Amino acid sequence: MTPPSAGPSTTLSPPPSPSPSLSPSPLPTDTPPPPPPADLMITIKGGEYPADSAVLDLSDMDITDSDLIELSQMTGLTELNLSGNRIGDIGVLAGLKELALLDLSNNNIDDIGVLAGLSELAVLNLSGNQISDIDALAGMKNLRELDLTGNLISELGALAGMTVMEELILSGNPLDEDDIDVLRSQLPQCNIHFVV
Repeated sequence: MTPPSAGPSTTLSPPPSPSPSLSPSPLPTDTPPPPPPADLMITIKGGEYPADSAVLDLSDMDITDSDLIELSQMTGLTELNLSGNRIGDIGVLAGLKELALLDLSNNNIDDIGVLAGLSELAVLNLSGNQISDIDALAGMKNLRELDLTGNLISELGALAGMTVMEELILSGNPLDEDDIDVLRSQLPQCNIHFVV
């Protein structure tokens, strides 16, 4: 007795490879995310704001870190004021690559590492926080105005290469006149304000 036949033999061939002209071209890795839809609204601390806004003022609203979760969707922001709040973690700002003006004064911030990726910043106010390490600012070649008043900064090396800096306020930090004199020699174009 012969076993039943399995039927005609078929061989599977691999699927045809896509035509070279149809294969997707690789996307550049530094492509900014697409802007949010014009009708998308973002809710922050009970207020609604268009996601495609360029300017946003959220000063003195008692905002905390958890209130800012949706802010990361506002990738078209060029000016942002978050002064006078209770913000400690600014990680949500990492994707806001278009920011040219940022005010984070009078908050609870001690780590500004995320700012290293915001290379378009021209005006930055970090006064009234608990910042001691400003190394994240070293690569900000477009920074023209910087306010670091009332922090815990004792090392200024990160500021030495800021050749376009015009205004720098360092009052209220654990620095002395010798530190400021060295910085003045490195940044002769800059008006440096310092009062102990």
